[in-house]
Amino acid sequence: STYLEKQDIPTKCAALRALGALFSSQPRVMLDAQQRGMIAEVMAEDSPVDMQLDALRCWRDILLAEEKRVESGEAKAKLDSKKGVTLSKKISGDQDGDATLVGGVLSKHSPRLFQMTSDQHAKIRLAVLDLLGHLLRQGLINPMETVPYLFALQGDVEAHAIRSLALRLLITEGEKRPDMLRQRVCAGVKKAFVFQRTVYPDMDVTAVLIR
Repeated sequence: STYLEKQDIPTKCAALRALGALFSSQPRVMLDAQQRGMIAEVMAEDSPVDMQLDALRCWRDILLAEEKRVESGEAKAKLDSKKGVTLSKKISGDQDGDATLVGGVLSKHSPRLFQMTSDQHAKIRLAVLDLLGHLLRQGLINPMETVPYLFALQGDVEAHAIRSLALRLLITEGEKRPDMLRQRVCAGVKKAFVFQRTVYPDMDVTAVLIR
């Protein structure tokens, strides 16, 4: 988008939100944006904070719109209308590429999403955690990679909302994959150490006592 190249941050954010609406209705356009490097650009570390926030919220909204579309039966109706699609393919849903395209694009950026969980801005940490939660629920991101970052966010001592959401996601994963959760505790401790050194380098107390 030409407007994303503007210097004015509100204009850039408005352009991104407009593109988000387009991606939601035409997911394949998002693939083109991915190939041109736009997705990485708006989430880059040197991108304005408001731009990063809007990007995370846009991706979340697109995931929810796709989920609603699939659950409403719209995806099935679209599949049934196609000619030359065998019954087995209709059952498996292999021909409905839109349903997983968005998740596939975002999963390619999982290293950056994980990095954003240690951002200095609590709003970005919360927004990316919310997005990761939806990716986990929809099976679009590897829980083995994600869980250590959820452990680390238990040490976000100044952000109760982040700790609570991370804990809920941990509990959900623990109920589904208890063995995996135990296996990732050590990695979680390591990520927690890095998190504290990055987000709270000057804080003497890095734990919360809840009574």
